[in-house]
Amino acid sequence: MKKIMIWAMMLTSILCVSCTKSEEGDEDKLGSIYGIVTELGTAEPMKAVGVELYKKDLASYYYDYKLGDYTYEYTLLLKTVTFDDGHFEFKDLNPEKYQVKVVADGYDQTEEGYVTVEAGRQARIDLQVKKQDIHAKAYTANATVSGNQVTLNGEYTKDYNYSVTEAGFVYATNNNPQNGGTVVKCKKDEIKEVNSAYKLSTTITNLSRGTYYYQAYAKTSYGTAYGEILSFKISISPVVTTLAPTNILAETATLNGQIENEGDPAYTERGFVYSKSYKMPTVDDPTNATTKVPVSGKSKTFSANVSSLIENATYYVRAYVTNVDGTFYGEVKSFVPSSPLPSVSTLDVTNILETSATLNGRIDNPGEPAYTERGFLYSESHETPTMSDSKTSTLKVVVDGTSRNFEAGISSLKMGTTYYVRAYATSSKGTSYGEVKSFTTAETIQYVVIENIAVQKEDLGLANWNSAKAMCNASRVNGFSDWRLPTMAELAIIYNHKNEIGGFKNNGYWSSAYHPYNTYKCEYYNFYNGTQGEDYESARYYVRAVRTVK
Repeated sequence: MKKIMIWAMMLTSILCVSCTKSEEGDEDKLGSIYGIVTELGTAEPMKAVGVELYKKDLASYYYDYKLGDYTYEYTLLLKTVTFDDGHFEFKDLNPEKYQVKVVADGYDQTEEGYVTVEAGRQARIDLQVKKQDIHAKAYTANATVSGNQVTLNGEYTKDYNYSVTEAGFVYATNNNPQNGGTVVKCKKDEIKEVNSAYKLSTTITNLSRGTYYYQAYAKTSYGTAYGEILSFKISISPVVTTLAPTNILAETATLNGQIENEGDPAYTERGFVYSKSYKMPTVDDPTNATTKVPVSGKSKTFSANVSSLIENATYYVRAYVTNVDGTFYGEVKSFVPSSPLPSVSTLDVTNILETSATLNGRIDNPGEPAYTERGFLYSESHETPTMSDSKTSTLKVVVDGTSRNFEAGISSLKMGTTYYVRAYATSSKGTSYGEVKSFTTAETIQYVVIENIAVQKEDLGLANWNSAKAMCNASRVNGFSDWRLPTMAELAIIYNHKNEIGGFKNNGYWSSAYHPYNTYKCEYYNFYNGTQGEDYESARYYVRAVRTVK
């Protein structure tokens, strides 16, 4: 062992002397190295990657028994980078054996690069690199765009026993999102395992208009795998709604629309297109078939009055907005210009007695042209009386005037009989009717008139003060709707005629008055002895309704 070490020390001394002599020699005793670095599988030159040159360290060696020779360590001597065509050079090198290494992120050299330099000659060594095995693959899928937001989709797979530490997407407005693009890391709930693959999906909001490029990625401890580059386009279209046309007459109408979203870029024109010929009118239709009506302004809702329409023809209308991307439409609405009939309502029948009643109606819309006749139809045999009924079964009452509300008193009715009545209004275009109302004439008059006070012949019941008021107001005896609680003065008059009216109890009857000094109590009249009293609202006394007779 000592002999080997002594021999090695002597050899080192000799080699060092040789090295010194070579370095002191002429330039033609030096050599150089030239080579090209390419990517395995593509043969593409690797430009701007590092190349390192190593030389034997004569002071660091060991004996390899398998080789039966001495093996030397190599130490770094020089560094350079490849040119655009992938080549590199090392010049002015002493003749000896060197090692060349390529240094590129994400790549491994395919084989060790040893080369021997001879004096005065150029040694050639071409090297190949391959992408490092990341142990994962990423795949980019189509995105889903909605307005100014997008949902990016993709997936990744990984080798068994290897972990993906992060996955998501990178996106940018240029075609190289890996270089300075925005990174969107998927959250746990945005990664779903499906059949040994991991689906990725995340939503990005509030994007500006334009074209975007994106890639899915998956990161392991060995590097980052990227999917292919795909693109999507954000174009926020304006949104418009067609509202129902209004004010529809024989030759005119009002078209209505509403802006839901101005778009990005914002619309520059808005309005309506309408047509009798096309059920889906557009701004590109012939002008003799479709009419375009632009509407200025920027309000959310907008309208346009149109004229020269053809009566009873069906028109189709759409609101539209236009920006640099094109024209966008609301849904289609249809309308038919026509002369509107007058509109009339039948009101409740009042003042119902044994043989008479008051019919009431209201003009809601005079129509176009305006009505020329109005009135009532009533019948005991037709539940829906009309103008076409026989004159003996349905009677017509014409009411003159132009007031909105109108009425007619009718007589010669049958006692205890139910009648059906409808208000009507007639123009040159036809007759319109109100809803049907029914009423029943009284068998007998159920009240007595004393000194301009109509007093019901029967009590409404026994109740507290608030309920007593409500019972009177709801009473419709003989068709009258203005029944009420009597005042104390009226109760005194009624007390003096109680036998003439009849039906009273020898007990207290509520008046409509609060006590003048105690607002928590109300006044009543005692029909037992004709005296006045007061009691709390919750007390219960008898109720007799009255109304004023003019």
